[in-house]
Amino acid sequence: MIFEDDGPGIVLAFPGPWQDHAACIRAIAETGRAIAAGLVIMDLNSKASAGFSIEPRVDTLARDMSAGSGRAFDDGALTRIGEHSVLPHIRIDPGDENFLAQLIAFSDVFKAAGAYGVCVSRTGIAHPFERWQELLAAGDPASLYYALIVHVKTDPDTLSSFGMKQFGLPDATVPADPSDGGGDANTLAAFNLYQWVEAPEFEDGQTFSASAEAPRFELTHYEDERYEPGHHHLNANGLWQLSWA
Repeated sequence: MIFEDDGPGIVLAFPGPWQDHAACIRAIAETGRAIAAGLVIMDLNSKASAGFSIEPRVDTLARDMSAGSGRAFDDGALTRIGEHSVLPHIRIDPGDENFLAQLIAFSDVFKAAGAYGVCVSRTGIAHPFERWQELLAAGDPASLYYALIVHVKTDPDTLSSFGMKQFGLPDATVPADPSDGGGDANTLAAFNLYQWVEAPEFEDGQTFSASAEAPRFELTHYEDERYEPGHHHLNANGLWQLSWA
């Protein structure tokens, strides 16, 4: 599978109506926008290419995409997703200066080929095409972050991010906000966006604050042990734990 290694890469899955590998390849070609061969798919307009793989069906995909989307898919869409036979994936390098254009172009190809939605394979977050395309069209880092990264309460006291491995960066954890006021999610997103956009060099013991008025947190780096070794959600770059300073 094209996401088995731990290197950077945005891996997207597109469930659709194709009954087998050949039908999927044919549907892509019939869009007139791209061709897929071997482990590569190429956009015919820009000549950009991405990693490509067609994997077997995933029996739990409809349930997983419903949960990962925040219940954004209607019942008809979930029924169609549950009936998929094969599951094409693409992998795009976020280090490429044109990676956003590639995300948009290849997503449009699969929508035209009949796909039902988008699943970000390394996080489990999923989107109906309308929401996905709106987030990509916004073009700003925050919109891309919410398109690609998910926040999960890994225990009652901790909010964690999943998916920063797509950028070759550690994920992060923050203390959960007992008031449910959203401060924990805002801090987590602000820290991860700072990691991604500004590329600072963090060290244990440094502090971070989302703004001059916001609380300060002390940083400690840990290995990621949230999944068993080898799981594609596990982040080999580790975790930054943000603790009250």
